[in-house]
Amino acid sequence: MQMMTSTPSCRIQAVDHRKDLFSISEIISQELMRAVAEEVLDARPYTKQEWQEHKPRKKLQRFPGCTLSLIHEHIAKQKDTIGEALGQDINSIETAFWYDQEGFDFPAHIDNPGVHTVMQIYLSDCAHAGTVFYNIQDHHIETRDDKYRWHYTGPKQPESVRKNFEFKANTGYLMINNSNNCMEYQAWLVREMYGCLVTVI
Repeated sequence: MQMMTSTPSCRIQAVDHRKDLFSISEIISQELMRAVAEEVLDARPYTKQEWQEHKPRKKLQRFPGCTLSLIHEHIAKQKDTIGEALGQDINSIETAFWYDQEGFDFPAHIDNPGVHTVMQIYLSDCAHAGTVFYNIQDHHIETRDDKYRWHYTGPKQPESVRKNFEFKANTGYLMINNSNNCMEYQAWLVREMYGCLVTVI
């Protein structure tokens, strides 16, 4: 597949003074956004996401020249812009395309230390879904000797919302991972299917 992929006016902005969580928008060209909107996601080959095999989430496979690969290449070319916003040198960007289906949710949790910097971009609009980040107390973080390491032990839904990212096409967030970044994917009221892109930097 050949198409023009003009670089959009990407906007990256810290959500507060901590500068470890950023809103991002318009990182994908309109041409590619139109192309992915025409994809029949149910027809794409997929695997299950590691550690989430029991959840209604598909990890879509990409192949050379397909729309998903073009999106990956398009974002990878913007590593210097992303790095400048984060104050980091970025050597490479890896992508995963998740296709979440009705009933998917993910309770409040802290990502494991193996996740350093993550960018999640929504590829469609979906009401009543998105990602919420919370302010959590230090005594609600427990360090354990396991693959997750940091465990959130506070109320099922923390009381103080730091930032609510709505599920809107070509928007999302950048997160520099640490034990204080507690998030929750909200999608339990979803009555439609949707997709999102996750990149690991």
